[in-house]
Amino acid sequence: MEELDALQQDIAQNLRKLRKANNLTYKQAAKVLGISLTQYTRLEGGQANASIVAITRAAVFYKVSISEIVFGEKPKQEKKPTKLNRNKSLKEKIKEIEKLSKKDKEMAYELIELLIIKNQLDDMENNSSPSDH
Repeated sequence: MEELDALQQDIAQNLRKLRKANNLTYKQAAKVLGISLTQYTRLEGGQANASIVAITRAAVFYKVSISEIVFGEKPKQEKKPTKLNRNKSLKEKIKEIEKLSKKDKEMAYELIELLIIKNQLDDMENNSSPSDH
């Protein structure tokens, strides 16, 4: 049981570091993870467990591995997208997404939605005062 408590505290600490490094408020971080502000503050305070969905959303948003959020470990080697993927037009990529399984398609749309939310948060940050944090 102590190991789980320690893991919960590690996740809380890693989420806090990522939130602060990205200059997000608690409210903005909660929106990214798709949870309430209360749930987020409990999560970051180590008083609640993070769901795998919340951890995955955080990893995608912050552009880190799930391992980094859970264990604080950075990946040893990052893979770069192939030239083929980078050179495809958005229209071609959407056609490729449509060929995926239902589960993978949903994940692709979730990632796109997270990127849109990130952009909205960036816009909010650029239009807000520093005292908001």
